[in-house]
Amino acid sequence: MEEPKVIILRIAVRARIIKMDYRWFEEYARDRNTLYIRNYWQSKPFEDGSNTWEYLHEGGVFPLDEDYEPYK
Repeated sequence: MEEPKVIILRIAVRARIIKMDYRWFEEYARDRNTLYIRNYWQSKPFEDGSNTWEYLHEGGVFPLDEDYEPYK
């Protein structure tokens, strides 16, 4: 198995960063209740004191690695 490639990025343009609890998405995959997707996009915690957040970046990025070849 090939090692995953790590690319260091810089945020060029940031529209916003969104914080979501990914467990809503996992629960939706099991149950298909659309309420779970609404809760995910409304940034509601899956349970009180949740620490299972993911952060989504809306905007543009560019690589800091000068040797980066995106299609290599």
